[in-house]
Amino acid sequence: MAYRGHRPVAASAYWSLLFLDFFENILEGVLRRAPVALDASPDKDKEANQALREAGQEAYDKTYAPHHNRVVRAIARKAFAFLPPREVFYRALGDSGADRRKWGKHLRKDLETFLKASRPFVKRMKGHFAEAPPPTF
Repeated sequence: MAYRGHRPVAASAYWSLLFLDFFENILEGVLRRAPVALDASPDKDKEANQALREAGQEAYDKTYAPHHNRVVRAIARKAFAFLPPREVFYRALGDSGADRRKWGKHLRKDLETFLKASRPFVKRMKGHFAEAPPPTF
């Protein structure tokens, strides 16, 4: 069945869904790699930064990559090598990310809380677009 809704609104909703799904996948990847990614030791920064890059790459492959052509995918995959260090990413997440001493417990809890709140919405939106395929541009 062809989508009959308002295309600009549908496109905006769809790309917003992809972003939320991408962000969820990054956070899930960080949590899967928590022993390294949330280790507050500066001695583990290199390993943790790599874990964050891997989480970002996996998230990209699951969300945006299927919508990009070969050239854009190649550029996007190279861009992950230039992600800022995890400390910059974690600080952007707020209070528990700004303090290394909170990464192991409080930041993990904040990430899990965000995921618990966002998952139902993302699941519902994915269901909507499964019934009414994403708009073409």
